[in-house]
Amino acid sequence: MTIIQPRRPIFVGGEGASERSYCRFLDHLAKEQGLHVHIEAVDLGGGDASICLDRAIRAFGNYRSRAGNTTPGFVLLDTDGSKGSTATLHIVAARHELTIIWQSPCHEALLLRHFAGQENRQPHDCTAAGKLLCNQWSTFTKNTPAIRISKTLGLDHVKRAGSVTPALQELIDEIGL
Repeated sequence: MTIIQPRRPIFVGGEGASERSYCRFLDHLAKEQGLHVHIEAVDLGGGDASICLDRAIRAFGNYRSRAGNTTPGFVLLDTDGSKGSTATLHIVAARHELTIIWQSPCHEALLLRHFAGQENRQPHDCTAAGKLLCNQWSTFTKNTPAIRISKTLGLDHVKRAGSVTPALQELIDEIGL
């Protein structure tokens, strides 16, 4: 009789569809590595970082009630969509056992940091981040599906971005990559 090992759940909320696709890409990477995890990728519907955090807190609470109170939680938020203090948002997130992965200034900049020589790039706005990313990944479009992400990015790329984004590294470690 074959025993199937249950997958350990990890909650990751993201501002929108791009973040959700990225989380699905990470889940795919984990499965390729034979890791028994399931990343629950939740689209928070966009908007201000504090609004997205509130949505993440509610969604994480609901998910934990089903998946278990030991489920770790993360949320991907853009700094360009943060009207309030990021320090205050960190405190609120920590109170609810969520770790914020800041995308400075936006998701495209986080993706840019996956490429060799781009790890420390700090584009001043999302438009600049998008242009720089397209220089590295000519076929990139907003809301790129996970399967297309996996054709361009791999484990080395993820580790590279994690090396300069401590909260992303926490997620990578939690996954076991």
